[in-house]
Amino acid sequence: CNPGIRVEPNFISMEEEETLAEEVKALVKTYGAVMGDARTYAHDVHKDGASVRLVLTPSGQIEPDPEGIAGPMWRITGRAESASAQKVPPWSYGATLDKSKLPLVLARIVERIAGLESYPLGPLRDVTINYRTSSVCRLDPHIDPLGDGP
Repeated sequence: CNPGIRVEPNFISMEEEETLAEEVKALVKTYGAVMGDARTYAHDVHKDGASVRLVLTPSGQIEPDPEGIAGPMWRITGRAESASAQKVPPWSYGATLDKSKLPLVLARIVERIAGLESYPLGPLRDVTINYRTSSVCRLDPHIDPLGDGP
């Protein structure tokens, strides 16, 4: 059952938002990878190797920009997805995920989410950041990997 979109007003403060943005930018510099092979649903790779942004067409379809305008999506995840393109951050993934290795503000937000009674969550098993500079942002509800699901 998809619960739909939930909005938590003032979930993070403006100060936290600014600090989190700086944390994420630092993570992108250290661990970010354009995941063209492992995450082709997030962006296509142009013939010259540059990633191409996605655009929403008038028909409602999401497609690679026909003009070929670049728009990389950087991915940071503790899960090893591509040995050639990715540097795995120290917090790891799954049963070995170590929350103490998350950056300060990100860890604080993770704890805040876990403390919300209206979200019946199990243990934290993944922290993934998909950082886009331009593209359509779409993430359908999913269990990833399937072994984590019911």
